[in-house]
Amino acid sequence: MEEKINLVAAMIAASKKTVIFTGAGISTESG
Repeated sequence: MEEKINLVAAMIAASKKTVIFTGAGISTESG
């Protein structure tokens, strides 16, 4: 669980745009 969080955090730090696309994707899939 923590490993995934760290991986995501690293990706976010590497590219803020990833957060926007990922957030939109998750919201769309969840909704």
